[in-house]
Amino acid sequence: MKVIHILKTGIQVFIFLISSNLYSQSEWNVPDEAKNTKNPVVINSELYDKGEQLYMQRCKSCHGDPGMHNMIALNPKPRDLFESVVLNQTDGELYYKLQTGKGAMPAFPDAVLAPADKWTVISFIKAYSPDGFSDGTVGVDAEKLTNLKITLTMVDSLKKVTAKVEGVNEAGETVAAAGQKVGFYIKRYFGMLPVVKETMKTTDKGMVSIEMPMEMPGDTAGNYEIIVQLEDKRFSDVKVQQVVNWGTKLVITDFEDQGVMWGNRNMAPWWIVFLYLSILAGVWLTIFYVVFQVYRIYKLGKSAK
Repeated sequence: MKVIHILKTGIQVFIFLISSNLYSQSEWNVPDEAKNTKNPVVINSELYDKGEQLYMQRCKSCHGDPGMHNMIALNPKPRDLFESVVLNQTDGELYYKLQTGKGAMPAFPDAVLAPADKWTVISFIKAYSPDGFSDGTVGVDAEKLTNLKITLTMVDSLKKVTAKVEGVNEAGETVAAAGQKVGFYIKRYFGMLPVVKETMKTTDKGMVSIEMPMEMPGDTAGNYEIIVQLEDKRFSDVKVQQVVNWGTKLVITDFEDQGVMWGNRNMAPWWIVFLYLSILAGVWLTIFYVVFQVYRIYKLGKSAK
């Protein structure tokens, strides 16, 4: 009994130590001087894109997509960096944590990630704050717009699609959303097919245009569905879909019927027919030859009696 009691006590102590260690890893002691460090990066559309790219390269594997809560399964679990508990921290705090690391969080010293890149990543993260960036500027025009929507204009003769992105500003006016990344897709059975690889952005008038491929396959009537959506995950629900008759018509081939020699659609190739008939003739000749030889043996046996 004493041995069992000692084992239980040891297990409890081990669990306590592990829990204490994990808890201590989740606590960050950031010096006041570091907290008050100002972000020297003045964000703009180009740097916002660079920050997003750096985040996808350096942070997404553990912290997941922005605001999607699909972090990697570690213990302790990494935070979604776009939660309010992170966004409410100062830029200096986030920089200190990137610089030093803690527990499972790797450090990103200057030799690994340049200071300007660290500040740019932080600015990208802070763009998701309701208050915008730390310096009061707004990197993306749509951040302070509500009721974002996309309207499409089609030019059939050119197979051209023009998307216009608009939203309602603080004064209640409907205005264009400039600088928004827009994705053009064609709906397929198992997902969405991107029309272009490069990033398309709206102009100052909130518009962006694209010409669809001339030989895009459609259904049996030549129809396919175009999907246009905002690529920023904050506005991932802003999308519009429309069916157009710009595709090449799908011709359904019945391969089973095509393989039948006397089908009513397509005849089999002549050499297959010839081979088939040759084999068939050879089989029947062999059968007749065997039957004939059996008959001869029968007649010879009968005459021998």
